[in-house]
Amino acid sequence: MTTDIVIKADGHKGLDEIAQRIPDLLFLDLGLPSLDGWAVLERVRSNRLTADLPVVVVTGYGAEAVRTRALGSGADAFISKPFRQEDLVVRGHAIDRQVGAAGRVRARGQLRRAPRRGRDEEALGLAAPCGRREGRAPSGR
Repeated sequence: MTTDIVIKADGHKGLDEIAQRIPDLLFLDLGLPSLDGWAVLERVRSNRLTADLPVVVVTGYGAEAVRTRALGSGADAFISKPFRQEDLVVRGHAIDRQVGAAGRVRARGQLRRAPRRGRDEEALGLAAPCGRREGRAPSGR
C-alpha cells in the first residue's frame, strides 16, 4: 500500500488541498502562518464533507490547557513536540483502526456519515484556490 504525504506551509494552502482531495488523516500544527491551526480545525469540523475527518494536532504548545482545548474543539488526538517519527506512525495506525471499526458499524447501517469525497471550496471558507502541488512526497507504508 502506498501513502501520499502532503505538506502545506500555511492554513489556507492546507484547506485548499483538503478541498481538492479530502485526506484519510490530517496531522495539523496549531502554529501555522496565515491561518492558524485553530481556524483550520474549526473549518474542517464545521464542513459536512470533512466533519468526520480524523485530525491529529501536532504542536509545540504542550500545556494541558492547549491539549484540552484541541480535543474539545474536535481533534481526535494530540501530540506534543518534540516527538519521534514513530509517534506519528503509531498514532496514525491507531486512528486508522478506529476509523475502520466505525466504518464496519456504518456498513451494518447502525451509524450515518456525510459523504467524504468531493470539492467544496466555499464551504471550507476559501475565496480562491491557492495551488496544490508543492510539498507532495510519496512514501511507502
